Amino acid sequence: MGALLFIINHPTIEGPVNFTSPQPIRMSQLGRCISNHLRRPNWFSIPEPLLKIALSEMSLLITEGQHITPTVLLENGYIFQYTDMKEAIRSLY
Repeated sequence: MGALLFIINHPTIEGPVNFTSPQPIRMSQLGRCISNHLRRPNWFSIPEPLLKIALSEMSLLITEGQHITPTVLLENGYIFQYTDMKEAIRSLY
């Protein structure tokens, strides 16, 4: 929400803006971090061949990711509220 308000309040920003973390992580890292915080097991794992059958080429978004960074936000001085994944997850719970 903060990044969206930043864009609204800075009318000089034009074009596409990526609303992503400045420190990209893998889904497996996110799952581990959430399960550690909740003190629950992390069993969510789908075999890659099954994803390829179910999603075809779109499975690449899950297995390889997109490697996107919030370049426009950073170049315009946006300061992220949470700099650490654990801190961000803690704020949600």
